[in-house]
Amino acid sequence: MPLTDLQKKNINKTAQKILHIPGNAPKGNVLEMALVLDCSLDPEYIRQTAKDVLAFLRKEGDPFLNIRLNLIKWKGDEDFVKYVSSYPDVLMGREIDDADIAVNEKHLDTLCAQLKKFYARSKIVLLITDKKNCTCLNLEQVQEDMKPFLHKKMIYIYEDDTFAYLPQIMPAETSDEPDSEPGEE
Repeated sequence: MPLTDLQKKNINKTAQKILHIPGNAPKGNVLEMALVLDCSLDPEYIRQTAKDVLAFLRKEGDPFLNIRLNLIKWKGDEDFVKYVSSYPDVLMGREIDDADIAVNEKHLDTLCAQLKKFYARSKIVLLITDKKNCTCLNLEQVQEDMKPFLHKKMIYIYEDDTFAYLPQIMPAETSDEPDSEPGEE
């Protein structure tokens, strides 16, 4: 289901808010932006959502006319495909292939570490994902990777067509059952 105009406007407002954070205003003509695509989602949904959001951002504001777009395909915890893409290629759907589908276990731990290490210069990070992939194994590590500024730059766009800015990150569910019953040896 495509994003509604109201959702697109809210995402645009959030992006403008992110660009007005002190120290995050774009310097010069080029805005650096990262687009993270969760490859466990339907490729058609990813294509349509990325196209809708980027086209609306470009239509609404001057900062989005000249963009360096870092595209990150998130296939698994240790499987990332990263490259610089052109805005028109994403708008035409060339960057998202059906062959990119990968249903692997994912956690925000490794994604946040990658973003902090390689994409800290990006002024905005758009993450198109599913809420079940927004869990972490080590909450303290994720919070450390997101500080001092990455947490303020990310916009999460979920498969159920909702979005979040500064969402509550949940630890991954672990088994609370003990290995053996008390008193057993």
